[in-house]
Amino acid sequence: MKILLLDDHPFAQSHLKQAVEYIVPDAEIHCFENTASAALALNDTKYHYVICDLQIVTGKNLEIPEYCAIEKIPFMVFSSHCNHDLITVLNNLNVKSFVNKSSPVEELHEGIRAMLAKKKYTCSTNQTITNTQADDKEIPKLILTKTQSLVLSLLDKGYDQQQISEKLFITKRTVQNHLAITRNNNGMTSTNELLRSYRFWE
Repeated sequence: MKILLLDDHPFAQSHLKQAVEYIVPDAEIHCFENTASAALALNDTKYHYVICDLQIVTGKNLEIPEYCAIEKIPFMVFSSHCNHDLITVLNNLNVKSFVNKSSPVEELHEGIRAMLAKKKYTCSTNQTITNTQADDKEIPKLILTKTQSLVLSLLDKGYDQQQISEKLFITKRTVQNHLAITRNNNGMTSTNELLRSYRFWE
């Protein structure tokens, strides 16, 4: 069984690979860090399953899910990016499993099992987003780690993501991941929405 993994963040890729090895110890796993190399591999080799992130370099990239839909390769999305529109698009592409990077490892395992069984699975974080009505929301108090709170505090003071990364001695990609996870954990679709809630409660 050949499984392609696509994630541009080394830690996330390693975490994902370990989870797949736990569920399918004898799988042949090929890891890729960018969409271009993954697309070439898919053209050259027959893969039975694909697991991919959507935030490759910047923004969301649907090239690999679209390829899987056309070629009828069962695929799973493992991404911090999630909103109503994206869920609709992925469902139209027949995504088997959609697991948020902030989900516990048990949900990641469940997502992998569902993909292998060609069944639908959505983690609890993404289900919450799906079930949340966008209209007439109250301003909720954010659920934040200390680092997430610090990132929002610096954003609120006018620092950009590059300046925050330098101030906190972390990469800009890590700042972006903190913001993406914070948005998803709080059922929000934009950083501006996060900042509105942050300013209301702080």
